[in-house]
Amino acid sequence: MTLQYEVLVARNTGLIDKQAALRNATVAVAGCGGEGGGAAVSLARMGVGALRLADPGDFEETNLNRQWGASSSSIGMNKARVIERLVRDVNPLCATEVYAQGIDAESVQQFCTGADLAIEAIDYWSAVPTVMLHRECRGRGVPVLTAVPVGWRSNLLLFEPDSMPFEEYIGGDCRAPLESFGERPYPLHAFCPEPPDYVAPGLVAQVAAGECDIPVVAPAADVTAAMVAAFTYFRLSGARALKPAPYFYSSSDMMTMEPRRLP
Repeated sequence: MTLQYEVLVARNTGLIDKQAALRNATVAVAGCGGEGGGAAVSLARMGVGALRLADPGDFEETNLNRQWGASSSSIGMNKARVIERLVRDVNPLCATEVYAQGIDAESVQQFCTGADLAIEAIDYWSAVPTVMLHRECRGRGVPVLTAVPVGWRSNLLLFEPDSMPFEEYIGGDCRAPLESFGERPYPLHAFCPEPPDYVAPGLVAQVAAGECDIPVVAPAADVTAAMVAAFTYFRLSGARALKPAPYFYSSSDMMTMEPRRLP
């Protein structure tokens, strides 16, 4: 089958008016789990020109409840390689590069060089590669989008090269040695400033203390991936003016949203 780009993106018409902004873009996706992997596949469907996919992790059984690439056949396989396979199956016109070692001192420069935007979806407990990515992107003038599921909703932030730095946002120091960020994870409240009231306070405290994993459900992970893909287009095309950190964007909470009646 020979895929024609115009056919692939035909149904975008009327909603994506600046298709070239995606077609000519290189998006670097750090973390290919529920948020990053889902965003990468959505961007492939939207017609992005090139994707760089980084993740050192392999899919595990606990990923099955929410991560796009997780299936009974992909358990034990590298996440970035699995997502690349999905991307290529959806849109073989999209150029892909895989960084199966993830973000480290050897890969970060090549990963960020020439990217038009980076998506930071690295595991919450991996603060060092997260800060490393933000520093490299900031130095190269590359904006970074990051988002996390929060209960039954999602919060998203944009870090511009000249906006509040990621380290400052999480209460750290931009001049601090990179290794110092590995001493403890960054504060949970940085990405969850408004904990949902339907989650037990004790659970939030346990997560913040590192005593248990962050609970995530598939709908919230999917919403997060969708927001990241949409805001990638908004930022690349200028279709919508976005405010960077310390501002953040939150989706509607599916648990508490109210019904609306037709007029």
